[in-house]
Amino acid sequence: MKRISTLLLILIVTLLSSRVDAKNYTVSGSKNPFSSNINDFVDLKVSIKNNTDKTIKMSYIILENTVTTVSGWNVQFCDLTDCHSSAFPSTRTENLNTGKTGIYSVGVTPNTTKGSGKMRIVVFEEGFVNEADTFSYTFSTSTSISSQNAIANLIKLFPSPTLDILNVDVSANQVYNYNVVNINGQSVKIGSIQANTSKIDVGNLPSGIYFLQLVDRQGIMSRNKFLKANR
Repeated sequence: MKRISTLLLILIVTLLSSRVDAKNYTVSGSKNPFSSNINDFVDLKVSIKNNTDKTIKMSYIILENTVTTVSGWNVQFCDLTDCHSSAFPSTRTENLNTGKTGIYSVGVTPNTTKGSGKMRIVVFEEGFVNEADTFSYTFSTSTSISSQNAIANLIKLFPSPTLDILNVDVSANQVYNYNVVNINGQSVKIGSIQANTSKIDVGNLPSGIYFLQLVDRQGIMSRNKFLKANR
């Protein structure tokens, strides 16, 4: 009789810790795993949507973090509640209200000559660690920032502020791929230009601060700021 009771208790515990239906949340966001050579700000986001009619508890564990050990890099990790720029919590449990979407994000600005780092995070609903989602991000830099600055000093953007046309004057006569990035690090316009002097139409962009990133044939990137104004 005692053996039967014990087996029954084990069965009940197993059933309580197992989920019959699908997860109570859905995951979407940045490429995972992510591994790339970066030369400028990168912000990776993961969205967690609560698909139930109740509040659920989401937990995360940072299994690996060598990104914050790279000298000169600015790194920020945001969980569902707060953003952390120095000491990251190794684990945390937070409420995600019914129908709401929460975001985990990792932002890296590589202000150094060379380096590499990795973050590996698992996210799961409290009590269902066996259903955890793992996110693995590897960042590295191989281009010297001093080389980038040297190229940036050879580039002239005018007028700034501009209403519609941004003139780009580069001393080296070659084809550059360009990327216009807003103050939040989001790409808003991409294309290519042929130096020496080229024009980029930014008339449809909202007013604000932007950065023009140029990449030459050797893969060396420069970054110059300009202002966009409204009429």
